[in-house]
Amino acid sequence: MSFDEDRFSDWYQLNKQAQELLEFRKVKDLLDEFCMLPDLARAPDEIKPIEPFDVYFSEKLDSLRDSIGQVTTEITTRHEFANKFLYQIDYQIRECASSLSEFNRWGLGYNTGVDKKRNHLERMLSDLRKERRATELRCWEDIVALRKDLRDTLTEYKDIIRRGRMLQTSGGRNGDR
Repeated sequence: MSFDEDRFSDWYQLNKQAQELLEFRKVKDLLDEFCMLPDLARAPDEIKPIEPFDVYFSEKLDSLRDSIGQVTTEITTRHEFANKFLYQIDYQIRECASSLSEFNRWGLGYNTGVDKKRNHLERMLSDLRKERRATELRCWEDIVALRKDLRDTLTEYKDIIRRGRMLQTSGGRNGDR
């Protein structure tokens, strides 16, 4: 049984693309949930401040838009790093499993050298699988934290928009009432 690196690489790339598409869809759904996607999709120059907004509100919105972009980029980057690490671990697992399969024709107890090598490979395979699970867990924890940051930033962005609309409907600045 031989390891086909090209087939594994093709499968891995398809899996990676599917994960990235799902992650983008989740972030897009989160942005849609907060009704912010149309404002975020436009260039900052095209977004004109609402009349009652003064410079503070405009700068705050620009800052929040930048933060949203940065967090979204960090989520994507974290996925890319995790996929790269997982690809390397998966490759090592396949190599180790392939080497271990070479020892199947040897019975246990016939050759102590073979038994030691087999035990070493089994331990190594177990450690690699453990490392893979730990990498997946760290990635999940990081992305959960980044999504929380994104939700908090989107909530603040939405709150600023809401305040601006309230000021707009009330007829002006606080001192004009």
